Amino acid sequence: MSKKNTQAVKSFFDGYASGFYSIYKEEQKNPIKRFLDRTVRYSMFHRFQKVSEIIEKSNSRDVLDAGCGPGWHDILLAKTLNINITGIDIAPEMIKISETESKKRNLETKLNFITADLLEYNFDQKFDAIFALGVVEYFDDPIDLLKKMKKICTNKILFSVPVLNHWLTTQRKIRYKIRKCPLWFYDEKKIDNLMSQIPFVNYKIHKIDRDYLVEISV
Repeated sequence: MSKKNTQAVKSFFDGYASGFYSIYKEEQKNPIKRFLDRTVRYSMFHRFQKVSEIIEKSNSRDVLDAGCGPGWHDILLAKTLNINITGIDIAPEMIKISETESKKRNLETKLNFITADLLEYNFDQKFDAIFALGVVEYFDDPIDLLKKMKKICTNKILFSVPVLNHWLTTQRKIRYKIRKCPLWFYDEKKIDNLMSQIPFVNYKIHKIDRDYLVEISV
């Protein structure tokens, strides 16, 4: 990702941190808002459910959430699967929320959060599994990102990308363009082309509503 795009993504999610986290706070929504989120954002919840199932089946104990946002996925995984999770994100406001919510639930021994660019950060360990939900689509060329994840992973890499042809695609393109945040969409051919450049021999593409979830066996 270029420095210009990196800064644009960082600025967007820093400003959107609280609003983004509110998507996951079901108890604070009225019935109409809850219904709309579960309908329009169905893919977000379903893709995470699939990630959780794959991580559990792979018996992964140390997991990296690449682009963790407010850390809600990490809190759920730490509680339900009793695993250790490191979350990394370039947006400081997202990490602040992650750390605050982790402390509220006394999960500091299971969760660790880092404010940094994944491509520039030097990890002192390898992870059994890495997942990146809503991350790859902000890279004009995600090859270096995938190579970095492959380098520090021993078992499973999971990442999502938005479907090119979906009824919500147009409005999402417009919304992100207005906010000056870069965003790219995918079809299966484009994913196959991306995978061929690493190369990852063993991978599956799961279609989940408006997203593809790519499951890679390292």
